[in-house]
Amino acid sequence: MGMFHNGIAHSLEGIELAITARDVDGLRVAAHTVKGSCGNIGAMQMRETAVAIEAAAKTGDISGAPEGLALLRRQLEEFKAAVEQLA
Repeated sequence: MGMFHNGIAHSLEGIELAITARDVDGLRVAAHTVKGSCGNIGAMQMRETAVAIEAAAKTGDISGAPEGLALLRRQLEEFKAAVEQLA
């Protein structure tokens, strides 16, 4: 789990940087990375949010990306809490 948390934190930072820079390709790549990481670990709500961000970036419309990033961050906290309850 530690590797996931470290990697996802880096990827979320990549999304934030891409949004700030209005870097559509960087956003698409970072969202794709989040999608894969979340799919591998079973964080399916986060995966679906990343899918939506990636799809929007593919069209060039990143206007909803800040809200998507905020949602990813909330979902990450919820995922962490759920995992902790299982431990």
